[in-house]
Amino acid sequence: MKKLLITLPENFSSALGYTLLHSLWQGALIVLVCWLLSLGIRQSRHRYNLALGSLVVLLFTSGLTFFYLYQPARSFPLAEPGGVLAGETVWTGASAGEESLTEALLTWLNGHIDQVATLWMLGVVFLLGRMSLGLLFIEKLKKSSLPLPDSRAGQLMQQIGSRIGVSRGVKLAETKEIVSPVTIGWLKPVILFPVGMLSGLSVPHLEAILAHELAHIKRSDYLVNILQSFAEVLFFFNPFAWILSSRIRTERENCCDDIALEICGDRLVVAKALVEVADYAVPFAMAFGKKNDSLLTRVKRIAGVNPSGYFNPVNIMGVLFVMSLFFGGVVYAKEEVMNDAEEQEEPASYNELQGILQEPKEELARGKTVATKDTLNDGMEKLQKEIQSLSEEIRKYSEKISGISSKMQATHIKEIEKLSKEISEKAEKIEIPVMEQQELAIKRMELDLESRKLSRRKDLSDQDKEKLERQLEQQRALLEKSMGLNSSRLGELQSQIAGLQEQISLQQVPVSKMQEEIARNHAPIDSLSGIIREKSEQIRILAEKKRVLMEKGMDDFMQALTGAGLISAKEDVTLQIKEDELTINGAVRSRADYEKVWDLLNTHFIEKDYINKEHIEARDFSIARKGQKISWRFRNGRSSYMNNWSGEN
Repeated sequence: MKKLLITLPENFSSALGYTLLHSLWQGALIVLVCWLLSLGIRQSRHRYNLALGSLVVLLFTSGLTFFYLYQPARSFPLAEPGGVLAGETVWTGASAGEESLTEALLTWLNGHIDQVATLWMLGVVFLLGRMSLGLLFIEKLKKSSLPLPDSRAGQLMQQIGSRIGVSRGVKLAETKEIVSPVTIGWLKPVILFPVGMLSGLSVPHLEAILAHELAHIKRSDYLVNILQSFAEVLFFFNPFAWILSSRIRTERENCCDDIALEICGDRLVVAKALVEVADYAVPFAMAFGKKNDSLLTRVKRIAGVNPSGYFNPVNIMGVLFVMSLFFGGVVYAKEEVMNDAEEQEEPASYNELQGILQEPKEELARGKTVATKDTLNDGMEKLQKEIQSLSEEIRKYSEKISGISSKMQATHIKEIEKLSKEISEKAEKIEIPVMEQQELAIKRMELDLESRKLSRRKDLSDQDKEKLERQLEQQRALLEKSMGLNSSRLGELQSQIAGLQEQISLQQVPVSKMQEEIARNHAPIDSLSGIIREKSEQIRILAEKKRVLMEKGMDDFMQALTGAGLISAKEDVTLQIKEDELTINGAVRSRADYEKVWDLLNTHFIEKDYINKEHIEARDFSIARKGQKISWRFRNGRSSYMNNWSGEN
């Protein structure tokens, strides 16, 4: 596990580990204080703010604890044997004799504190991944939902929204993926209903549900819930953080129930609406009925019957137990060791470590003279061949990726696009029976209203009432028949869409596998590209070294020619050796001058690691000086090695 922390700063893991342990007794204390304060609070919104504030206090306290414990180490902060690094908290037993259970536990924690931090980071990464999948599922729900046309629900939502104070645009939609109403989104909220649910709800029940969901939007509960879930990820190991989080969710629903009661004014209506739609709720979504909260407790609370306590006594007993455990550890702890680098003398092992580090440098320096047997050109050619080989490997992987992508596009992607198009067409068709179903439901409500009015009319005889009632029954029967046929059409379209979605899921299985295979082939490409960049940088360094050495060699060569009296130190000069002939400034020179120049050329360039011997032995060399600028060229058949050469070929 230590390898997982190798890139972290010194003392970071130990400070993090002790912070996690301290957060347990801190959480226990905060929960206890929160419970005591909540005993005198009756309103749910105040209890909600108290629980939410307690969770924020736990986060803030843990952050302060970490920064208090974490003290970055300086260069080579080596501790004496048995010592600890700066910033570490070490609990030690009170007796040097037999270890008690508490002392054994504290000793074990001190020895494994880095592993505690590592396990925590692994847990956070896993839970963040799961949280991300939940948010992606919510986004999928939002995109796959079908918007509801303007209807009684939309009008009712606008009326309730104006009363609650929701000014932002809220959309109504439906989906077959859920079985209870939920609210999704913060900036652009959407209230989702199960398909066909609105047609089966009475107006008072619909009013209660919309009031509850709009209350979530008014309070920005969706955003708070996501931030709360992130805090749960950080404190996944801490039972007291979960107690606070559970209390926040409970009081959040209670707050929205209270707002719904204010809008509806009838406790029984809200309670019945809660029972009617209570079922499972989508993670991170604000649902009207949730299994995780106690449905019976909420119904009793709404009805004003036998309200339960705010905190579970079992949780409070756990709080007291953990607090007693940690305070007992503090009593047994005899000292807290903190290593301060400014107050300590430099460790004796520092010089030893410096010597150990210096030895490889000296060996490397001695080894450089041995490693220069190969010329710089040889090293650059070797690196270029390696780059060509790596590039060939990259080409093979790229061709494999291209083949997989072509196959995926030709088979599965086209089929998925075709199925998606069919789903869109059927989704457009499904709007017609949905609208008809809503119109039929309204007509049925009108018939029920007419029937109630008829029963209260006193200007009609009993026979006339029976006659009119039979007519209403006939109309009601026709409506029921039409609604049944419409429901069948709606169910058939939904079944067809579900079948198409199932086909898309089947097509996505091989697509996912192909994408995984593409990702696996991309990994070696990235690695090989990194190696190529490193080798290219090595070639650049060698080329720069070669340039510097060659320029110095040419400058020394020109000075040697001047010292031998072959050229003037100030005038411009052009010198050329072509096989057995020497020319200086266009004039052919004697054999003796030729031998002098050849000897100087061999002295300065033969057996040098920055030029191939073959270029010199080819006896085709030109050098020119114009002012302070020197240019030169070696030729070996068709191969040339030159610098700033602009003379004739």
